[in-house]
Amino acid sequence: MRLYPLTGVMLLAVGALHAAPVNVALAANGGVASQSSTYDFTTVASKCNDGNTDGNYFTGNICATNQDANAFWEVTFAADYTVVSIDIFNRADCCDTRINPFTLFLYDDAHSQVWTSGPGQTMGSFLSFPVPGIFARTTRVQLDTTNNLNLGEVEVMANTGAPEPGTFVLALAAIGAASVVCGRRRS
Repeated sequence: MRLYPLTGVMLLAVGALHAAPVNVALAANGGVASQSSTYDFTTVASKCNDGNTDGNYFTGNICATNQDANAFWEVTFAADYTVVSIDIFNRADCCDTRINPFTLFLYDDAHSQVWTSGPGQTMGSFLSFPVPGIFARTTRVQLDTTNNLNLGEVEVMANTGAPEPGTFVLALAAIGAASVVCGRRRS
């Protein structure tokens, strides 16, 4: 049996797999959050990478700092990843302007800055920042002034290199089809 035709088709099928970006900030994916200070016992840093985007203080779904100079919230990922976007879910029940102005930072595993968004402002509940594929370990949201930093959730979307589970089924189907095609060509 010759493997050349099948191998070529397999490489094409595997090359066509696409891994969707994954939220590497999520605690369930290994993200560890911290912040410059904590406003009260219900507003700990881990509230902003727990997967709940509600953004309501009264239901316990925000992280908040004290009124610090350059208050920040950050998350360190389980590994280095290629970051493609950062999504911020702002506090939703009030105080949505407390985040203004702010800057986003990405750091490598030595905590050296590798990217910054420049000053940003948001009015409302959601803002998404595209990132040009920066390899990083930590993301920081930092106020450019003195204020309380209130956030509902931060999602850091990154290419992890692992395809979605469904793509393996597609790859197996493509390989099976290639086997049938290659088998027919030999007849």
